[in-house]
Amino acid sequence: MLSLFSPPPNVIMQSGMAFLVIIYAIAISRCSFMVMAQKMMRLKMKGVGHTIQILADTSLHIDDFLEIHGLLPRDGGLRYTLDKDDNVIRDCSLSEVPDTLFLGLPDTVLSVWVEQTTRYGVQTKTVLENGDELYVPGLKPNEHCHVFVSRKSNTDNGVIRQHGYRFRTDEQPYLNGDHVYVKAPLFGNHVNIFEPITGTESKELIFNPGNTSMNDIRGLWCVCTYHPEVEAGGSLLYQPELTFVPPGFMPFSAQKKPTKFSPKKKHKNIGLSVFKVKNRDLPWGSGLVQGVWRYGIAFIAGYTKGNRVIGRKVKTIKNADGRNVNLVNSFRKQGAPLRRGDTLHIRVPKSGDSTSIFNAHTGENNLDVRIHTPNGQSFAPFRDKWVIARVCKMQMQEGILQVMIVPELSSAHEVKFKFD
Repeated sequence: MLSLFSPPPNVIMQSGMAFLVIIYAIAISRCSFMVMAQKMMRLKMKGVGHTIQILADTSLHIDDFLEIHGLLPRDGGLRYTLDKDDNVIRDCSLSEVPDTLFLGLPDTVLSVWVEQTTRYGVQTKTVLENGDELYVPGLKPNEHCHVFVSRKSNTDNGVIRQHGYRFRTDEQPYLNGDHVYVKAPLFGNHVNIFEPITGTESKELIFNPGNTSMNDIRGLWCVCTYHPEVEAGGSLLYQPELTFVPPGFMPFSAQKKPTKFSPKKKHKNIGLSVFKVKNRDLPWGSGLVQGVWRYGIAFIAGYTKGNRVIGRKVKTIKNADGRNVNLVNSFRKQGAPLRRGDTLHIRVPKSGDSTSIFNAHTGENNLDVRIHTPNGQSFAPFRDKWVIARVCKMQMQEGILQVMIVPELSSAHEVKFKFD
């Protein structure tokens, strides 16, 4: 029986149908959203032809994705996610990674069973299955270990020599007194060693030359001992008695750099040209100006005050119209060539956060640069791409230029030009 306040049956039926239509529409929209937020991931075990495909939610963190689908080793062993160029991919969502991923170890990381060794002082030589010679300080026969390869070289008879150092996969990858084989820094007093968590050389340590002058060993591949001082995050102490110094070794000394940059001197003008500034008000923001020179149009970053600037072409590309244009970095004529606020065209490396660019002091590509991302963003979207970065206010390490990627300029940079 219907009460006096109940609507007629036909109204109830119509209302119910309307409600079902609304629920159905919501369900369809949610399904559409889920489809839009998913993509097919192709995963290959490195060195094995087998491939699996998994439809995954693109918002998933890559580590969660691997764990959910049982793709991590159950024994806690090492396994990294790699792209086709062998770069480690981590700390990002699936929306930021390629559709095809490889699982395994990068070429710089070896899982080695040491059957026998030949000792050369603290260095031990192991012959790998492929015939390569592996030189690592302190290995012992009949043990399994992980090795990071910090250097490769070729002998006269074509044998590849791999040089590196051991690390552990537990909470302490390095113990006090461990031997590490690294290159003495060209500038400053910091070096990076392998960090198992990131799969890259991202563990920063102080390089302590001991009783040796730093400028006598800059650029020397040497054996050091690890010391985990809490205050400094750790240090490496140079061990001259354990290091082979090649005959005729010439250190890369920071003292060789002149104190002032003067483009008028011929030996400092190698690779530099004069550019005429034509347009300062580019639509995609401050940090770039348009200029011209004898080889055509230039988009100039760096120090751009004045009608004429001194700079160096870093790349020739095509703009949206298909015409050739040149990307140029300009430098100041006096004092430090680049200072706080100056911009740079720079290519982000495939791994790590450091690269080298043209040094206006020396005329060579030996200015070390440390690249930072804003607000701790992942490097993944910027890897192996040309971006625009700005010189940071705080310069943390002597001899290493600290720069910050500017995403809004870099995205316009990618839209306006056609890169390889």
